[in-house]
Amino acid sequence: MRRFLLAVCFAVVLSMPSLVHAFAVSPAVIELSGARGELVETTVTIINTKTADQTFYLQAIKFAPREDSGEPQFIPYDEDHAGLPEWLSFESNRVNILAQSRVDVPVRIRIPDDAPSGGYYAAAVVSDAPFDIVATNGATVSAKMAVLILLTVEGETIESLALLDFVSPDGPLLTQPGFGYTYRVQNQGNVHVAPEGTIALRDVFGRLVAVSDANPTGSRVLPATTRSFAGEFGSEERMSFLDAVAQQMQSFAIGPVEATLELSYAEEGKVVSDPIRFWFFPWQLLLVVLLAVSALIAIHRTYLSLLRKKTKRSAS
Repeated sequence: MRRFLLAVCFAVVLSMPSLVHAFAVSPAVIELSGARGELVETTVTIINTKTADQTFYLQAIKFAPREDSGEPQFIPYDEDHAGLPEWLSFESNRVNILAQSRVDVPVRIRIPDDAPSGGYYAAAVVSDAPFDIVATNGATVSAKMAVLILLTVEGETIESLALLDFVSPDGPLLTQPGFGYTYRVQNQGNVHVAPEGTIALRDVFGRLVAVSDANPTGSRVLPATTRSFAGEFGSEERMSFLDAVAQQMQSFAIGPVEATLELSYAEEGKVVSDPIRFWFFPWQLLLVVLLAVSALIAIHRTYLSLLRKKTKRSAS
């Protein structure tokens, strides 16, 4: 129930434009690393966009990614704050900011001497109302924004990804090199990983028809979680007839094609999917070719007919 209420508080920021523009925080994500016993420092920037002075409150809480989507699920501090929220401290949990001004708030993380190696995750939450008031009064409307902090404790770190599947909801017949896709990646290591890779479309001869970035936003997969990635290869938008012909001439493929996903991570980690097979039938281009050939045949026949008539007149 508490997690639901906390999610509602964050949803208020998305559903009330006046609150969204009241202040802003940056950056959205901070990635840090450090050794056991080390003090790691960074800053969180709070921007007061109002025309009046304002007081903001800071708190560190845990978050966990939602299964498949990877969206952060914030955990109330009094429910669970073990790990990074305990190690993290702000220079001040309360900050007064002048109208239309910004303040960089120092953040310090003291890594314990006995902390196991791996990834630790927290959110630096900024609110325009005290957290104790919001916690005790569910009717209080407050704006909250969060900076996600990803900390890697150096040492025996393991980066390991497994590709669970790579599928497309589209049918086996394509008229242009564009289709939707989904793939799921499971992080079997102990640190977060941002996979990089491509989706390649090849024809029956192995020729590369088109290629697309498999993770253009650089999304991360946290340890012991599975994340689903979805997107569009090429363009699935309805094209005009001439635009479709131009694209089909550029790719110039017909018949069976295969789409293959290849992801890389760390220095040598790589996973490759089984191919998705399609049949590529560029009917617009084929129609243009058919009309062009028909026109040439008609012109040739007309020329021969005129030539025969001219020959007969000459003979007579």
